[in-house]
Amino acid sequence: MKSTSKNESWLLAAFFNGMQKLSIPIFGVLSTMILAHKALSKTELGVWSLFLVVTSFVEVIRQTLVKTSLIKYVNHTSSDEHKFVLSAAFFLNTIVTFVLAAVLVIFAPYFSSLLKAPELQSMLNIFLLSMLLLIPFSHFEWIMY
Repeated sequence: MKSTSKNESWLLAAFFNGMQKLSIPIFGVLSTMILAHKALSKTELGVWSLFLVVTSFVEVIRQTLVKTSLIKYVNHTSSDEHKFVLSAAFFLNTIVTFVLAAVLVIFAPYFSSLLKAPELQSMLNIFLLSMLLLIPFSHFEWIMY
């Protein structure tokens, strides 16, 4: 029975991580180019850009508060303590996501009126729903790191 070395699994994980990090910007740029050229008016493209800025800030906050600490503490604890770190990270992920969702629910109408983009509020509401539904996905993705 052949066993894989630690270096081989590390290289494979690095390859998939690199492919993910490369594919997200490429597909993001391509989809925005297609939207800008074919589907959206200048006003709609402006609202789309505002939506991307707001959601990027939300994701940076979530990843900074949860992902970084999860990776740090999983790598600095013994293997028998990993289950406690992972459950604490899932709980923290849930709490941070719900707090950010509440902040967006409260401030989405204000952002929409301030930025003169009424469509932004409905887009943020859809984003809120997806953000809440993808709590387990983000947790498992962060465990992968």
